[in-house]
Amino acid sequence: MGIIVIIVSAIVGYAFVTFFLEKWGDISVQKSFERTFDIITDGFINNTIKDKRDIQVLYESAFLKYSKFFTGSFDHYLKSYLVYLRKDANDIGPERLNSINDTIKQFIDEEESNALFENVPENERKELLSLRDSLPANNKNRVFALAEMIKKRENELKNAKRINWLTIPLALIGIGLTVYFGIMTLK
Repeated sequence: MGIIVIIVSAIVGYAFVTFFLEKWGDISVQKSFERTFDIITDGFINNTIKDKRDIQVLYESAFLKYSKFFTGSFDHYLKSYLVYLRKDANDIGPERLNSINDTIKQFIDEEESNALFENVPENERKELLSLRDSLPANNKNRVFALAEMIKKRENELKNAKRINWLTIPLALIGIGLTVYFGIMTLK
């Protein structure tokens, strides 16, 4: 009976640790993105942000560090920046705010025009977009077919991950019950 209590306690402890680590990760992502949002705003004010690539570098630096916790796309990041920008509206001034807002909306429109590749992982999407842009018009369907194959593979991988998240607690229960029943048979 004591072994079952230990096993259940271990599983509950594992669940709590996992929960708190994920919550800590969400808070860290938010702070990291707020820092990058401040850098973007300063970049627009100081005219050091010239194009979308400058913002993508900041996004990738924040995203790569917290990729386990943040799964949003670049256009989601830009939309989050627009919301964040409203907090600083009084500090920036209406003309500058409208200018930044228009530029970010243009970047969002560019990203949404690539919506076909939305569910494709970030690295593969970048490669597919550059490939699509470099091919003649009659060969672009091959890129779209490749994007669909990558999406299908990615969905299968997500399904496998979703199914596998229970394997560790179930394995611990199995081991614990095996040991428990083994001891019971020896008595």
